[in-house]
Amino acid sequence: MDELLYSVALSMVKGVGPARYRMLLEKFGDAISVFNANFEDLREVVSEGVAKSIKTFDLSSAKEILNRSKELGFEIISLQ
Repeated sequence: MDELLYSVALSMVKGVGPARYRMLLEKFGDAISVFNANFEDLREVVSEGVAKSIKTFDLSSAKEILNRSKELGFEIISLQ
């Protein structure tokens, strides 16, 4: 569940589309590691603005999406 939560969250970060998502996973291995990375390491892959968005992202919105999808019987799949 944690990996799915972080994958959904990463897909919601402003400035992270499919190409940046893949670049971040290539660099850090998984979405949890992206969110745990330090700012300087993120800056090696993305702009300062996107790095700030990742570091300040509130996971509650991703949790809401997962909870709502479960209530509706939807299954969310990850790019990983």
